[in-house]
Amino acid sequence: MDISDNYGKEICPIPKKVKISDDKDLISDLPDDILVHILSFLPIKDAINTMLLRRFGGLWRSIQVLDFDSCLYHECEDPDFLQDYLNENFVDVIHYVLSHHDSTLDKLCLKFGFTLTYSRGEEYGEGFEYEKEWEKATVIQIDKLIRYSISRKVKVLDVNFKGCGPPMELWEIYDLPDVLTSNYLTHLKLAALNITSCTKIDMKSLRILLLNDVSLSDDIMESILLGCPSLEDLSLIDCYGLRELDCRNPNLKKVMLCLGHKEDKFLVVSCPYVLSLEIEGWLPRVFLMLGSPIVDVSIYYSYKFRCKQQQYHTVRCLLQTVSQCKTFSPCTWTILVFTIWNFMNVHCPSFDWKNLIMKVGLTKWHHPGLSLLLRNSLSLETLTIQIYPYGYSVLDFFFKTPEAKWIEAYEFDVDKYWDSQEATFPSLETISIYGYVNEPYVLQLVKFLLRSAARLQKLVISTKEPLKPTYERLQFTSEQLKELSQKFESLPRASPEVKLYFS
Repeated sequence: MDISDNYGKEICPIPKKVKISDDKDLISDLPDDILVHILSFLPIKDAINTMLLRRFGGLWRSIQVLDFDSCLYHECEDPDFLQDYLNENFVDVIHYVLSHHDSTLDKLCLKFGFTLTYSRGEEYGEGFEYEKEWEKATVIQIDKLIRYSISRKVKVLDVNFKGCGPPMELWEIYDLPDVLTSNYLTHLKLAALNITSCTKIDMKSLRILLLNDVSLSDDIMESILLGCPSLEDLSLIDCYGLRELDCRNPNLKKVMLCLGHKEDKFLVVSCPYVLSLEIEGWLPRVFLMLGSPIVDVSIYYSYKFRCKQQQYHTVRCLLQTVSQCKTFSPCTWTILVFTIWNFMNVHCPSFDWKNLIMKVGLTKWHHPGLSLLLRNSLSLETLTIQIYPYGYSVLDFFFKTPEAKWIEAYEFDVDKYWDSQEATFPSLETISIYGYVNEPYVLQLVKFLLRSAARLQKLVISTKEPLKPTYERLQFTSEQLKELSQKFESLPRASPEVKLYFS
């Protein structure tokens, strides 16, 4: 007897179709634990409203995720909407939850545009009693909610008072109560508030900390780093009041700094154990001290960079400090700094990074900077470039500004530029170029790379796989793709082993 046909049927029998009545309520048959888990994915106001359904009743009181997001209850793009001011309904929801919720917490998310404008503004005297009373009552409810979450052993705390309104002033932001003591918090995100009033910081389990538009001081930052020995990932975005960041915690492996324009004083950063470092914004403010060679470094210059004719000494020192990293990622503005150095004959340091990852709008003026960067990165093994369209963002009018007018004196023939460039990449084995590969001059750039990399093994040209899907993908017909592919295929190459992958 041949049992091979019956073996699969015995182990994995084909299920019979089950007929479900049209009026069958499958939700009602689910156990309470499953229903509570489903409710945890809803904004808190919607979760509370399920009490009107007989099967759910008061199950919302047991949910372990409280999501208070005021943006869910208004149109953020509405020009008439400025802030969550006098939003009594939203504050009433907080009060109701505090009166009825009864469970431990995994996560509390509070996103609410809130300031103390009327309570602290000198120009708001008599006639604003109602607004002041509302602010006072709201502070009480917010304080209670945050303290409640800590008492309920919350693991993820996300408090954001930026809202959808205009930027806030330091004097009007909310003061966080002295609650940064917990053995259970693992993720903490705070935005648009002041934590300098916190006298004790003890969060032994905290692994991820993000502070956005938060008032800091060196003493507070030191207390955070000392009080969070398990911290692995630190992000500081547009924070102010900080002069020194001493990241000597051996567990801290990832740091992201976004430096705004509210201050112009130096920030000294020491991170001997950090493996991944990302610096964004006003780069001249940073003085960096590293220990052992860092692995990944990303440098994103501020969008307020204006291509002034100067040497950018602090930026050069910053790049020289990270020259030993394994992977380096500059932005399109950083490459323009290399262009300025190229035109002004400023000495550019040599870099030992193995991997170079770039996102760039490939304008005419980027090529000299890109050339200088590549020619000083002779240890490269992999090169990845994402090209976005030339006319994107501020690049359209950037070079027409008075600050950038000087660059016109360095006019050159971009069509023949890469033919005049010489370089040797003895270790380069993989090149990947994504995005707008049909942009002008991409073909010339690839031609330069192919004749300069004798050990190249792989060349990827793709219109479909950008590093991040930020921009609309190009649409090509099959004939257009074939023609573009043939252009790249026809380029001479120094390596006989290189294979081209086009998509």
